[in-house]
Amino acid sequence: MNTTEIFRLAVRLLGLVFLYRGLETFPTATIHFIKAFFAGEMAEVLNSLIVGAWPLAVAYWLLAGAPGLFNRIFPASPNDPKA
Repeated sequence: MNTTEIFRLAVRLLGLVFLYRGLETFPTATIHFIKAFFAGEMAEVLNSLIVGAWPLAVAYWLLAGAPGLFNRIFPASPNDPKA
């Protein structure tokens, strides 16, 4: 394994950690969202969306390979056939 493959593996493993944390908070955030929505507390609705959605969004980005981060750390060289 070269360094790029190890980095891709580490990024995807970190994505699995964020997926776990997101799925762990999702039921609580959903219940909080429903209670706040029916109580008319829009600030709490936004808060529950942020708490429930940001780990899942980060997990999606990391599991997709974090293309912006990967391109910044390992820029394509002109001799690279994949570029």
